[in-house]
Amino acid sequence: MTMAEWTSTEKCLAAAGAVGVGLLIFQSRRRYADHNACPIVLDADLSTDTRQAVMAALAKEADPDVLHTLAQKLEAASHHKTALVVAQKAALLEHGGHVTGQLVVSSRDVMMAQQWLRSLGYSVLVNGVLDSRTVQAVERFQSLHDLDIDGVLTPSTMAMLKAASEGRI
Repeated sequence: MTMAEWTSTEKCLAAAGAVGVGLLIFQSRRRYADHNACPIVLDADLSTDTRQAVMAALAKEADPDVLHTLAQKLEAASHHKTALVVAQKAALLEHGGHVTGQLVVSSRDVMMAQQWLRSLGYSVLVNGVLDSRTVQAVERFQSLHDLDIDGVLTPSTMAMLKAASEGRI
């Protein structure tokens, strides 16, 4: 895998490894806060490896069972705050939403975004599932329209997708 194929999270982790763990924690908290309008609260005594694993799970994991298992392990290790954050994401996923970054997007919204992307010539399935092909298409669209390239269906990305599919931009 070349660096060009890395996801934004993988690039962030690589940068953090080069610069130091402090940057990873700052960027992770900032990204979570940007999408949630609140800071992420993890246990301060998490090891570096555990913190990286949790942040990767929060950013990428779409299976609520995996997240529940992680939350149980964190709870057993007395990492109560972190377990709560992971369990909350699992609960959101169980209720039919997709979590992109930490922004919950309904299957209906994903399907709309896929329809717009398809009308713009991107090769995506219109099925309401936020799969890797859809995320890659969103990232390409974001790069062409001066948006944050994170593959996240934020309100600004959705608005830009709609406008582009309607020929307004």
